Amino acid sequence: MTTENPVNPKLAKTKFTLLNHIDNKYSLLEIELFTGRTHQIRVICPHRIPIVGDKVYGNEKANKEIATKYELTRQWLHARRLILNLFSVDYDFVAPLKKDIAKVLEENGIKMD
Repeated sequence: MTTENPVNPKLAKTKFTLLNHIDNKYSLLEIELFTGRTHQIRVICPHRIPIVGDKVYGNEKANKEIATKYELTRQWLHARRLILNLFSVDYDFVAPLKKDIAKVLEENGIKMD
């Protein structure tokens, strides 16, 4: 997966919204995908903002720091909402935050809907 493919380029449209900061160095983003490319978020983010906990595309130093401070050793990604249209029927799924991420946000005074 790459952001540059001169032979067979494919559009990957993504919208980033900054929601907050953690420890004044990590950004909490809302990311909306308009296309469904494989690993779209994980491939696009490292060019601007690496995903914490991502061992392939992330930042090793940040991963170690977060693992030490917050005991969070997985990718810090959460699919809050998924909207699909299949055969002209809309499906809307919403998932609550996992406890480990919710704990980090709470410790930093960040409330999510």
